[in-house]
Amino acid sequence: MTDEAQSQRSRRRGVVGFLSEDADGNVRLKFDDVMTEDSTTWEKAFPYTSMSFNAQRFRSTELSPEELASIGLVILARLSSTVSDPGDPT
Repeated sequence: MTDEAQSQRSRRRGVVGFLSEDADGNVRLKFDDVMTEDSTTWEKAFPYTSMSFNAQRFRSTELSPEELASIGLVILARLSSTVSDPGDPT
């Protein structure tokens, strides 16, 4: 295994979620892929995914089962993309 491949394997990857509020009464839930080598300094690795919800419904957790499933699917997809393929030699 090359030094670069070893360095890539030692990096930890994750997903960070955060909110921003729009002027029209919606909140945008965003997810960034991040990585770190030392668990103290995280860097943005990939562009974010965002989803928009009515702010009042979001705050009161009155989202539909479909909306909740969609949030879970986005998080799962982002996290699964951070895991190396066991068949990949790098």
